[in-house]
Order: sequence, then structure tokens, then C-alpha cells
Amino acid sequence: MANSIVNAHPQDTASFYTIGAYYIQTGRDTLGKLLFKGAVESHPNDERANREYISLLYYMKEWEELAEQCERALFHFPEDLSIMEIRPVAYWQSGDSDKAISLYNELISNLPKRDTTAYLYYASLGDIYHEKGDLKRAYSHYEKALRINPDYNPSLNNYAYYMCLEGKNLKKAAKMSLKTITSEPDNPTYLDTYAWILHLRGDDESAKLFFKKAMLYGGKESTVILDHYAEVLYALKEYDVAFIYWNMAL
Repeated sequence: MANSIVNAHPQDTASFYTIGAYYIQTGRDTLGKLLFKGAVESHPNDERANREYISLLYYMKEWEELAEQCERALFHFPEDLSIMEIRPVAYWQSGDSDKAISLYNELISNLPKRDTTAYLYYASLGDIYHEKGDLKRAYSHYEKALRINPDYNPSLNNYAYYMCLEGKNLKKAAKMSLKTITSEPDNPTYLDTYAWILHLRGDDESAKLFFKKAMLYGGKESTVILDHYAEVLYALKEYDVAFIYWNMAL
């Protein structure tokens, strides 16, 4: 039936990505991707066909091809902000962080004066600079993001966690991390950050309580969280339980 739809409507791009989605959902990714790509190649000026293909490449994490497709799409739709925002992500994930930095700065410079979305771009720049090992610039960009949106949890969490890994400004890190678990009390990543900061500040009993909560909300799926919890349990001399969690991490 799927093949009949495509054969009956070869000029209808919707038939291509609708059936392409069917093939992908039934485990035939290569064939499904070809249909999405075919819709774009046969109708390069079709905005929805481009968006659907870009979304698919993002979902499949085919970053290099995604970067190329974003460039092709922007040739036809140069004002499409959603594609412009995906483009630096594609370059970043494909390993070209310098290109991603350039594109994020371009997005920031082109924002209208009263547009406050720059905090999203500054947050991403903070993450990129941290990956590059440039902590000074990373922290500077997190600060810029938080000046615009002081309640943006991804920046609060990452900034706090990276500072605590250095063992610096633990009081400031704890204050930022507390904001994240207050607004998202069931986020295991945020709970881990706060609990780990408590551990580094010497409050292992309180850290244990937050790690137990993190376990309830999916923390057992994270090697890092399991390892951190085991460290705290070991510090509390609960050796047998600590090794259970270390074995789970392994």
C-alpha cells in the first residue's frame, strides 16, 4: 500500500516523507531516508520537504549531511531562523566547533535589539568553549546567558557543575544548582549536580538524600550519577552498598 501511494502521487512531496516515516518506523531506515531525500531533490523549493528532511537527519544524528542540507536549504530560504539555529548544532556535532562558534556569533549579531533569545546561543557557546578547554570563555558565555535569563536551567546546571569539577566557587555553584532542582525536582542530572556539590562541601548525609531521589527519577541509567552516589556512600563508610553502585556503573 505504501509503494502504491508513492507511485500514484509521484509529484506529491507529502507522500514521500509520509511513507518514508513509515519505513523508518518499521526498521528500514535507508529506504525511508531515500524517500525524504527524494522529496527534497525533486522539489528543492518546497519548504516543508526541506524541514522534514532536516528533522530526519537530526533525528538520525547524521551531522555532516545535516550541515550540508542546512546550507542547501538556506540557499532557497535564507530567512528561515529554525534552519539557521540547527546549522551550528550540525557543525558542532560533526566536529567543526570553530564554524559553530562563528555561526552562533552571527546569529547573536543579527538579533533585533529587544530580542532576548540570545541567551540560548550564549549557553551553547559556553558548552562549546568548555569542550575546547577554554574555561574562561565558557564561563563568560554562561554569565552572558544568565544575565539575560537568570532562570535558564541548562546554563545554571552546566556552569555549576563545571565549577565544582574545578573545586572553585562551590558556594556560588550550590546556589545556582539549587535553583535548578527547585524548578525541576525530578531531573536526575540536576539532582546529581547539587548532590555532588554538597559532597564536595563535606555534607555527605544531605548529598545521599538527593542521590536517593536521583535514583528514583532515572539516575540508575547514568554511569556518572551511579559513580557519584557510590563515592558518597563510601565516604559515609557504607562500603557494601557503595560497591553495589560501582558495579552497577561498570
